[in-house]
Amino acid sequence: MVYFCAMSKRFNIVILITFLSAGILTCHAQQQPQTGASKSIYLTPMCVYNGDTIPYVKLPTVYIFKPLKFKNRREMAKYYKLIRDVKKVLPISKEINRAIIETYEYLQTIPTQKERQKHLKAVEKGLKEQYTP
Repeated sequence: MVYFCAMSKRFNIVILITFLSAGILTCHAQQQPQTGASKSIYLTPMCVYNGDTIPYVKLPTVYIFKPLKFKNRREMAKYYKLIRDVKKVLPISKEINRAIIETYEYLQTIPTQKERQKHLKAVEKGLKEQYTP
């Protein structure tokens, strides 16, 4: 059997499937670049192995977890409800976190405690108005 490089068989199959299914990456081995504006050329790092030009693409790490096992349907429903709630709240909490950091940095420039409290009340009121339906 012919291998691409001195790598494991499983890795070579994954690379082959990736290139066949992606269809995005176009490799033109040993062709001269065309000067016309109609053709786009994507340059990719290559390695030459036994006279064959093989594109080198670094694939991201993929983590595969075991399937979740629940004791009963109630526990499963509770878990998926938690996932749903986190997906709803996470974008809002990230935006609020950004606002808190900005407010803290601005508070460091205010000289007196009374003015800081006044500014905090105004920011809190603005956030409440913005995010209350």
